[in-house]
Amino acid sequence: MAVMVSFQEWFQKYVRELNEAGVGSDDAATAAHLGWAITLTDQACYGVESATPVHFMAHPNPRHGHIVAGCGGARFKSEECYLVYAPHLKSQLDRMEAEYGGQVERHVLMAGIAVHEVRHRIQDREAAAVRLFSRTGLAGDWYDEQAAQVALNMYQQFAEWEAEDRAAGVPAEVRDRFYSDDEFDAAVVERLLLHRYASLETDAQLAQFVRMDCPKLRTFRG
Repeated sequence: MAVMVSFQEWFQKYVRELNEAGVGSDDAATAAHLGWAITLTDQACYGVESATPVHFMAHPNPRHGHIVAGCGGARFKSEECYLVYAPHLKSQLDRMEAEYGGQVERHVLMAGIAVHEVRHRIQDREAAAVRLFSRTGLAGDWYDEQAAQVALNMYQQFAEWEAEDRAAGVPAEVRDRFYSDDEFDAAVVERLLLHRYASLETDAQLAQFVRMDCPKLRTFRG
């Protein structure tokens, strides 16, 4: 996959900047790797000339400390950009690895996060051309059984996470954003990436994956 700078240049620049901002070396290195994965995925979709920046944050997400990355753009009335929250990032990914029982390698987890964030860019730029996954659109005929099962699992996971956040006192407006249809769609695509990572060997295949339609044929009535 082509990029405008080498990985080594990218890595050294952002690790140094994060270190200077007070971020520890492990978190800074993890953030640089994640930012690189996001850039590669963005460029797979929009070409090596894509200038969408990655901003590395030396503080946690102010609304929810478990958020590791974000995507700015039309839905937030902000510049098109990606965000990587460096503090505690390594431990966050350690936790994610443990949740998968060590069956998903670190670089695949990062690829999934990258796909999630670039899917948000697709939502902003190409919503009319892509059939998104939706919690209210699970019933019906699906031509992809794995995608249907992943969407159902994510539906259940969202319900659990939202209940936990409600019990923890997370404000309703924050929950509404984190558990929106856009977030559900991106989360399903991210989880599917973990299953299908090995099959994506080219930029074109990765771009097609990020732009996937929800594979539902019709809705049951009765």
